[in-house]
Amino acid sequence: MPTIAGIKYHLGEAYLHTVKHLRNRTFQIINKLPNRPTVELGGYVSLRAKLEGVTKNIRIHRGAAVREHAWLNCMDKSSFIEVGERTLIMPYAKLVAGFDGFLKIGKNCTVHSFDVLYGYTGGLTVGDNVRTGVNVNVISANHSFEDISLSPNDQGGSSKGIVIHDNVWIGAGVTILDGVEIGANAVLGAGAVVTRNMPEDSVCLGVPAVAVRKRGEKVVKESKS
Repeated sequence: MPTIAGIKYHLGEAYLHTVKHLRNRTFQIINKLPNRPTVELGGYVSLRAKLEGVTKNIRIHRGAAVREHAWLNCMDKSSFIEVGERTLIMPYAKLVAGFDGFLKIGKNCTVHSFDVLYGYTGGLTVGDNVRTGVNVNVISANHSFEDISLSPNDQGGSSKGIVIHDNVWIGAGVTILDGVEIGANAVLGAGAVVTRNMPEDSVCLGVPAVAVRKRGEKVVKESKS
C-alpha cells in the first residue's frame, strides 16, 4: 500500500517534470519568434532588449543573460556576436558587430550599463572573467584623417582588432582603441585611454594609459617634505 509520503514524493516528481517541460516548451516558442537571437537552453534575452540586424548571428550561451534595454546589433551576415556562459549584459549596454567582424565575449563576464563595444573587421575578443565599469568604450576601428582636403568620413578607415585576455578589470570610463591587446589579470584604472598594448598582471592608469606597477607589488607612499 502506498504511503502518504510516497504519494507526495511522486506527485512532486510529476510537478517538477511538468514545470521543466513547460519551461523548455516556452523557451522553444520564444526562440522561434521573429528577430530573436540564437539562445542555448538556460540562456536569457529580455523581450525588452533591442536586437537589430542579422539576429540569428547573435549567440547567447547557457546561463548568459541579456537584460532589458541592452542593444545588440549584428550588421551583416558575415559578422557575429557571441556571449559566453554565465556572462551578464546589463541594461543600456551596446554591442555591435559589422563589416565582416565579430564580438566574442567569454565566460563569466559582466558588461556594465552604458558600455559600448564594437567588433568590426579586425574583431573584438574578450576572455573569461572580465569585468567592466560603466561608460566603457571598446572600439575596434579607426577613421583615416590625414588628407585635409577630405572629411574623415570620405577617407575610409581601418580595423586591426582588439584582444582582452582573461581576468581583466576595466574601470569606469575607460576607452580602449583599435589595435590594442590587454594582458591577462591587468587592471585598467577609471578614465584611462588605452592606445597601446598593456602587459599582463599590470595596473594601468592615465591618458594615454601606462603600466605603473605589477599587481601585488607594495605601493610606497612618498613622504611629504
